Amino acid sequence: MARCCNSLFVVLNVVTFLLSVFIVWFGVLLITTEATECDKFLQKPVLLLGFFIMIISLIGIRGACCHSSGYLWSYLVLLMLIIVGVISLTVFTLAVTNRGSGQKSPGKAYKEYRMDDYSSWLRKRMNDEENWRKIKSCFVATNICSDFERRHVNAAAADKFSRERLSSVESGCCKPPDDCKFTYVPPTYWNKEKGNFTNADCRLWDNRPAILCYDCASCKAGLLDRINRQWKIDANLNAVALLVLVIVFIVGCSSLSENRTKVHAYKTNRCPYPSSSKS
Repeated sequence: MARCCNSLFVVLNVVTFLLSVFIVWFGVLLITTEATECDKFLQKPVLLLGFFIMIISLIGIRGACCHSSGYLWSYLVLLMLIIVGVISLTVFTLAVTNRGSGQKSPGKAYKEYRMDDYSSWLRKRMNDEENWRKIKSCFVATNICSDFERRHVNAAAADKFSRERLSSVESGCCKPPDDCKFTYVPPTYWNKEKGNFTNADCRLWDNRPAILCYDCASCKAGLLDRINRQWKIDANLNAVALLVLVIVFIVGCSSLSENRTKVHAYKTNRCPYPSSSKS
């Protein structure tokens, strides 16, 4: 029974190790494909979680293979900490991403984004001047809207441009909001009408490549939408990891108990009590 429990523990730790490899790979995939250079820092928690699970899995495998109670105790304590951390992270992620999505514009293939549609916690972080200054400078440095213009250069007519499918960042940062009623020229050039605008973003729009709508609330909302979608994926991944970790923790407790029983029996058989000698 003890050998069976120990073998199962090793197998489960191999599974969690492979899971950690997948988490790290998935985090790297998000950074290299989905995330822009400017929001890659938001994926770091995923990578840290993957590396932490990887280290704990190796400790568990070492403890089970070497029948080391010390390694197993360390493993269970660390595993309990990470389970609590994953639960907290998952609940928090679901709480801050439970609202928010783009609003479909009539007759347009793309959506527009509003800050008020997202959680107050995310809005607060995005409205921090220092945070946004760094993100904005990164947008300018990586020429996000230059790539946008290159890809939509054939949408020369306004009606054709309205049928283009834009990412949330492109819609929020690379063009003015639709309610500004600006005259469309090429993808990143719009004739700005004079007048009193109800939307403050209309006054912030500028055709210069280094400005565009990078200071607009719609740009921040576009980035928030990207973050929202990525964090929901992360939360689902964390839920799967949590289920596996809880199962491994239960088996680990059984393995530690069996290991202590085995060590105790070994010491008892090796060091019997001395028999009393008759005088």
